[in-house]
Amino acid sequence: MLIEGAWTYRMHARINCILHDRNEKLPQVTRDIAWKAQLRLCARYRRLSAAGKAKAVVTTAIAREIAGSCEIGLFNEAPLDLLTDKIFISI
Repeated sequence: MLIEGAWTYRMHARINCILHDRNEKLPQVTRDIAWKAQLRLCARYRRLSAAGKAKAVVTTAIAREIAGSCEIGLFNEAPLDLLTDKIFISI
């Protein structure tokens, strides 16, 4: 499921009408973290692709970052505002 989700980061970051309406019900801090992750993962996909990595390798790297961010969100005691792109290891 992570690999399938990682393929969506091929496109530029955007929010359509349906997601916008659904996101309105979420706390602002949650929306900020999600948007920051969306921007970071889309940029990372483009950067790795531009470096000549195979699409399967790029998608797997994105999926691993998604899994890592889920683990941090579930098991980390730190406040959510400390979650930044600095915690992820570059490939």
